Amino acid sequence: MASIKSYNYKWKQYKHHGEETIDGYTFTRIPPVSINGRWNMKIIKLTETIPWHTDWNTKCAINYLLNDDLESAGHIEMGEKAEKFQYRMALIDTTKRHRAVVYNKPRKILKISIFDESYEEVCKKLDSLFMS
Repeated sequence: MASIKSYNYKWKQYKHHGEETIDGYTFTRIPPVSINGRWNMKIIKLTETIPWHTDWNTKCAINYLLNDDLESAGHIEMGEKAEKFQYRMALIDTTKRHRAVVYNKPRKILKISIFDESYEEVCKKLDSLFMS
């Protein structure tokens, strides 16, 4: 199984009280994921490339890229072959060697670190939410 999996979500036009359209206001619903055991959530701002590492005591993480511009926000590299991934939302096997590469703008991420469930277990849950 891969060490990273990207998920897509769709932006919708917001309508105030279900009727009035507000220009420039779009949203997306992210379905709730039932995570068993311990987890935490944090916002990370990277201004430098993070060296190769595996996360300590974390089995996997769900990352949401907060940058508007995907292209200038950098990417993550995974594994021995340093495969390059750009994503808006991804599940990452943090027990595998990886690093975050920052380009010319800070990389802002909402990270949900999961301590008690494996990448494979969480991947099945996300697949059932996003692929159905």
